[in-house]
Amino acid sequence: MVYKPAKNKTKQKIFALTIALFFCLNLTTLVNIGHAQTNDPGKKPFVPLNPIDKLNVSIPGIDKLSEQYVASCSVDGASTQCSLPYIAIYIRAIFGYSMGIIGILSAISIMFGGIIYMTSAGNATRINTAKSWINGSVVGLIIGLSCYALLIQINPDLVGLKAINIGIVEKQEDGTDPVSIGNIDENGWTFPSDANIIDQSGGQKMTAAMAEKLIAASKCMKDSGYKIRVSSASRTEEQQKQIYSKNCGGATSCVAKAQCSVLTCCPFTPGTRCPHTSGQAIDVWGVDPLTGGKSITAQYKLQDCMEQTGFCLLASECWHFEFPQLSAACGSSGHNLNGGNCTSLKNQAK
Repeated sequence: MVYKPAKNKTKQKIFALTIALFFCLNLTTLVNIGHAQTNDPGKKPFVPLNPIDKLNVSIPGIDKLSEQYVASCSVDGASTQCSLPYIAIYIRAIFGYSMGIIGILSAISIMFGGIIYMTSAGNATRINTAKSWINGSVVGLIIGLSCYALLIQINPDLVGLKAINIGIVEKQEDGTDPVSIGNIDENGWTFPSDANIIDQSGGQKMTAAMAEKLIAASKCMKDSGYKIRVSSASRTEEQQKQIYSKNCGGATSCVAKAQCSVLTCCPFTPGTRCPHTSGQAIDVWGVDPLTGGKSITAQYKLQDCMEQTGFCLLASECWHFEFPQLSAACGSSGHNLNGGNCTSLKNQAK
């Protein structure tokens, strides 16, 4: 048999680099996966659609990792931050399962080199080939095991594979409480006929008095080059009940606010109505007349115009106005960008 050391050395180098590369890609997962686990008493378990439980191809050891590194959420007032370790767990499981395979391949490579060496009978070519196999395997393992130290020296961000952190934005539908209202004649409700008022409410109406005030506000907006877009006005009690049930875990009666995921007016209180079911509350936005898009300047101008014409602005929602005032938290308190739907406007302000 004729041996060609040049080709053999190339193969050994490729093998060594393959081992080193595999370790580089996987050893970094060992360091930061622990960030997904926490003993912080302010955090609570979070189990949303765990993909580890639905893998088509199961990886040995992944169940134990899932028990050790659990997803979690920390709640700080209205803000919720969640840590999801599933991708890190998956990579870690692949690494653990592959460790044995890499070890076996390295051992086979070393033994193969040893056999060539023992059967070389003093042949310098065969001895060099054997040494190449053994040295390549050992060097590959050393580089792989040293990979983390090398990468962190080059750039610490290269070993930054951590659990994914996401923020959950709670939808806020209507932060108002039920109010005592007398009999309401819905036959008199209407929608203002004005070219500067865009109706995106799906045909919802309001009291005639509110419609008149909204027309006055639209003239104020037109003078500044903006239009008014109505996203919601009146609702039937049945619609409000569906919204409340959806936001409050299927509730069919009023529950404590702590049990409801968002601030939603409860329509189940006898003898009372929610602002939107009274026809005296409206959700509106200030928009560009050409694009129909919202902006922080248009919304601030809208709040000014609405307050000037007699509306009050809800403190917890930058788009909710009432006439006359029904909610205790509704008042002329100047500008605000509160509420989840105002997030894009807040970003404009940064």
